[in-house]
Amino acid sequence: MACRDVEVRMEAIEQLGGMWEEAEAVAGAAEAAPVEAIAVLHSRGLSDSSAGVRGAAIEWLGRSGNVGMLSDALDDPAVPNRMRTVALLASLQQPRRLLPALRDAEPRVRLAAVHGCDRLADEIIRGEADGSDLRGEAMEALMGLLSDSDRPVRHAAAAALGRLGDRHWQAAFPQRDGPPSFEALSESPRPEVLTLLIDLLTVALPEDRRLAAQLLGLNRLNATSWTLSERACAGLRVLARDPDATVRVQALHSLGEGRDAGSLATVIGSLADSSTKVRHAAALAAGKIGDPRAQQVLVRVLTRREDVTVQAAVCAALHRLPGSAGS
Repeated sequence: MACRDVEVRMEAIEQLGGMWEEAEAVAGAAEAAPVEAIAVLHSRGLSDSSAGVRGAAIEWLGRSGNVGMLSDALDDPAVPNRMRTVALLASLQQPRRLLPALRDAEPRVRLAAVHGCDRLADEIIRGEADGSDLRGEAMEALMGLLSDSDRPVRHAAAAALGRLGDRHWQAAFPQRDGPPSFEALSESPRPEVLTLLIDLLTVALPEDRRLAAQLLGLNRLNATSWTLSERACAGLRVLARDPDATVRVQALHSLGEGRDAGSLATVIGSLADSSTKVRHAAALAAGKIGDPRAQQVLVRVLTRREDVTVQAAVCAALHRLPGSAGS
């Protein structure tokens, strides 16, 4: 019975939408269509207990172009309905109506709203001509999303900021759908860049992971705006076990630059890596970290058959440890 009730209500929504559509076709303008049909779609349709019925009402409100009533659907309990509402508002070129969705509790809705702002960047910028600060409001909201809990939202917000004229993020995301510019990120003094670089430690391409690990370990970055945080070190420790040896090497170099004693176990474990270059990087990192607990393991490396470059790095590391003759 309940299922039948939903079918009846769905049919009623479609009939109301059909009434509006017929009237619009006759009048030749949506404004001339009977407001009663749209009002009922809004009042009854959006308050229905069925997500499907509410979704049908949202579709008709979108087709009607009544953005005021459609915007109320941003509070719909169903995530797909809110996402669809965002898409409809974007298609109707209503950037200001999208801004509340940037604060939605669901990451997928926030992401859809960010993409909408990105696509409507030109409209947002032109909105300044009427004296409003739409661009400022949008940029402020997007800046807040740079620390969002969801990685795709953070990246999309940074790219959208570039499209809205933030010169830093324009340089960081030079292509709409392309990868970020590692050169621009390496020169940035902004603390939000740290989060973005940590995100890049998990991207698919080994070269991108290697570059992200390299940037995190750059002395100039650590000396200007931030040092390696525990979150950054945790990401680098994961990369020290990356399938790609060049990524493992770079991760170890950056852990060494970070002088993070909490990464000592990872560095010591890498002294047994199958790659000579990784073992070499691990020895150098152990010396830079400078924790005397590494001494026993480093000495054992010298007692086994080992590549001469690794042996030299181990000797240099031992020389740097506290209590050694040369330290």
